[in-house]
Amino acid sequence: MFPEVPSLMHSCRNNRSNAAFEEALTSPIDRRAQIDSKAMNRCTEEVFEDHLNLRREGKLEEDLKRNYAEEVVLLTSNSNLQGHDAIRYSARKLREQLPDGHFEYVAKQVRGNFALLIWRAKSSRFDAVEGADSFVIEDGKIRLQTIHYGLVKDHSRNL
Repeated sequence: MFPEVPSLMHSCRNNRSNAAFEEALTSPIDRRAQIDSKAMNRCTEEVFEDHLNLRREGKLEEDLKRNYAEEVVLLTSNSNLQGHDAIRYSARKLREQLPDGHFEYVAKQVRGNFALLIWRAKSSRFDAVEGADSFVIEDGKIRLQTIHYGLVKDHSRNL
């Protein structure tokens, strides 16, 4: 259903201070602070890859909790929304438009705090073309997501 696009994780791990990361994981501090510290230490590639993996597995709520800021901004061609409910609404709308959708990740790019996903999908109702999601990721959370795609009806299925 989701062909693999090469992971971006190799560059992420090389850019982080391993000693600081190890210390955050092993310090005898409050567990909640440890989790918060670990989340904040995740780089853009880690958050982006975790988001994509959780969505492939259909784990929206876990994705929201781990990867999205509570005040995330969602911008699309017909919406300007904020918060986890905005992401839930968008995911529900995509499921309605592309029931039984088969998604393909065409390309992934990351630079600094920015990430881009190019995708397409086929379903029994519509095909999605020229899909592009962009992200701003800071302190281990997605702060902004933009989504754009076109829907086309594949008339060859009706023949």
